[in-house]
Amino acid sequence: MKNGLAYNETKFIDSEVKKLGDLISNLSLTIPSHQRDYSWGEEEVEEFLNDIEYLMVQNFESLEALPHFLGSFVFIKNNNKEYEIIDGQQRITTSMLYFNSIRLLSSKYLDGNDLSTINTRVHEYIYKNKAGQKLETRLKLSRGHDFFKKLLESQNIEKISDSYNSLANKKDVDINLFNAFAKIYNHIEKSLKENYYQILLKYIEAVQTMMVAIEIVVQEPGIAYIVFETLNARGKELTSSNLIKNELLKYAKKQDSFDDILSIWSLMVEEITQYPKSDVTDFLINSFWSNFKYIPQNNLFLEIKILLKDKKAIDYIKTIENDYINYLKISGFNKSISDKFSKSIINNLEELNEFLNIKRIYPLVLAGAYMLNKDEFEDLVKKSINFSFRYKTVLNKSADSLVKIISDLSVKLRNNNIILDDIFKKFKEEANDNDFKTEFINFRPRTNKLAFYVIKKIEDYLSNGQGIQVLDQSPTQHLEHIMPKKPTSLEWGHIYNGNEIDEKFNIYINKIGNLTVLEKDINLHIKNKSFNFKNNNNDKKDYKNSVLKLPAQLEEYLVEIENNEKYWNFNSIEERGKKLAELAINVWDL
Repeated sequence: MKNGLAYNETKFIDSEVKKLGDLISNLSLTIPSHQRDYSWGEEEVEEFLNDIEYLMVQNFESLEALPHFLGSFVFIKNNNKEYEIIDGQQRITTSMLYFNSIRLLSSKYLDGNDLSTINTRVHEYIYKNKAGQKLETRLKLSRGHDFFKKLLESQNIEKISDSYNSLANKKDVDINLFNAFAKIYNHIEKSLKENYYQILLKYIEAVQTMMVAIEIVVQEPGIAYIVFETLNARGKELTSSNLIKNELLKYAKKQDSFDDILSIWSLMVEEITQYPKSDVTDFLINSFWSNFKYIPQNNLFLEIKILLKDKKAIDYIKTIENDYINYLKISGFNKSISDKFSKSIINNLEELNEFLNIKRIYPLVLAGAYMLNKDEFEDLVKKSINFSFRYKTVLNKSADSLVKIISDLSVKLRNNNIILDDIFKKFKEEANDNDFKTEFINFRPRTNKLAFYVIKKIEDYLSNGQGIQVLDQSPTQHLEHIMPKKPTSLEWGHIYNGNEIDEKFNIYINKIGNLTVLEKDINLHIKNKSFNFKNNNNDKKDYKNSVLKLPAQLEEYLVEIENNEKYWNFNSIEERGKKLAELAINVWDL
């Protein structure tokens, strides 16, 4: 080959840095059927919103305004001028839900020219065709598109809720789409206290102009997937922790502390990376929140750069040295017992990591491990976990607001500006008994694992000192739905309206009042039978013969409907939920 490679490199791959608004508004997008469905949950959507809120406090016209880098998007350009998304479908779909939320909120709060301006701005991101023509969404999903299309075409949130509730068989993709949309819509609406037009316009510009990405377009599918794999494998080599290390050593050299800092950093990395699922950057952000202040996660490197201008590198590395061993215990990677980390504390932390998965309280536990004696630390761990369960899991407040509270308390504790009693007082203010009890009555655990944990804790509380303990979820014990997930009209006719099951069923079936834990043999024997059979049968495989406390109490909540017959119905679930909520106040006490 005299003249080099025998292909046209511009057809091989074409890349360009673009504002997200420019990237989306010029493409007709599809998601191939072999790609995964929309799967972003609460945590990912919340992180997306946190990034936007960080942008919202900036002056977009200032030279000092910092854009947010969204990463790369990989597309294949088809002959019909459509672009298949190979990498980036979750981010693009979420952006569509975001612009749609602004569209609907503008219709609710604006009119006249203000409404027209906002609608014009968002229209080009959501739809391919011009305003006034038949709507055609810019993005087509491989699965879940019917509901996605209704989401983007409905004129108000009530119609979206009706469409969602009318879905006979909700798939995971439908649930994820609706939950993500609702979270974004509610988040933006909470900020609309005044100046509706200006705020909505800035929300558009935050994503349209201040979010940037690398658009990568290729002609051949094989090349696209090579690019995708390369970006997702090798592209992770230069992480935030690498950048922080380089910056730290740059200052260390000037301050004659290079060897000491390199030694501490290397030991930290060696300790953390010996556990396959551990992450150095996750430790660094938690340590920063614990020692200094709350910052958005993506700004860690920038904030440490700023910090090192005023603080000696050796002083910063000492905070890392103080925290990384404790972090490994708090995050559940190192479960060994020590003077500070008793068996009881390790067990409590295991509950936090295995069942609740609320990592945003790590900064306070890190501060407590460094500042408190053993008894004080044990008290802090227990009540921090109880607080996080109340605040995040049941009251459903955001992880971002949780870590802001936790970071503030952590820094005050490290600086001796707060005592334990005042920390616990703050917990009670943010997750008081009345609010917790009200929400717990209708609490629907998002997973069977979480549901099992909740029932287990209540059962343990009731059995305290009597030697009766529910075991961890295992082949010997199952989570039981009292009103079964697949009730037949023969056994559960009282919750049917003619041939159709009552519309309340989908709302009530997973409420805490309808759940208990049961021995495996009993659970398998009673299955979808009537409550009377489940409660008492000739084989003695029933609620009354369970060794656990909660199953034997269930008949107390039966409701008399007709002919002196008593049934387990929606009112039973509600009343039992109230009783469990009373117990929950003591189980997760503050």
